[in-house]
Amino acid sequence: MVFQRMKPLRDRAREGRANPKGIPYLYLSNDKDTALAEVRPWLESLVSLAQFRTLRELTIVDCSTDQRPKRRMSTAEPFVIVRPEEWDIAVWYDIGHGFSTPVTVDDDVASYAATQIIAEFFRSEGFDGVAYESALGTGHNLALFDLDAVELLNCGLYKLSKVAFEFEQAANTYFVSKTNS
Repeated sequence: MVFQRMKPLRDRAREGRANPKGIPYLYLSNDKDTALAEVRPWLESLVSLAQFRTLRELTIVDCSTDQRPKRRMSTAEPFVIVRPEEWDIAVWYDIGHGFSTPVTVDDDVASYAATQIIAEFFRSEGFDGVAYESALGTGHNLALFDLDAVELLNCGLYKLSKVAFEFEQAANTYFVSKTNS
């Protein structure tokens, strides 16, 4: 059945941003292009894209925020200072950033540990999922804890036809000096 292939396999769930290995969550997006980008397809690969509908009212923890904490470097210590009145903003910003930051297949699976623990805490408190911004698109993502809380409305096949990268220099250029010994 096509619907079953649009959800993670219950007995073979791979590790994700929110879910530990063996516990399947359904990752959704509110934007078609973001959903396709999150799969990180290669040129000319085929990607299935589905639209789902919720079957009940869901309570979601929204970790996306437009507020950035005002941080400043300490001149006396090697750390960042956040004023107490901005602690909530800083904590939610960092949690959202943790969920948004993609981990590649080359990264250590422990890179997911912090967000998996946070998601499991939300699930244990009775929430249905966690929402966060995408680092790969303009939309928002949702990790849904209960695979049966949604049903498939439609499904389509898309082919990646073009990839565009945009780069900016992140650090100063350095030069290697050759010296004769």
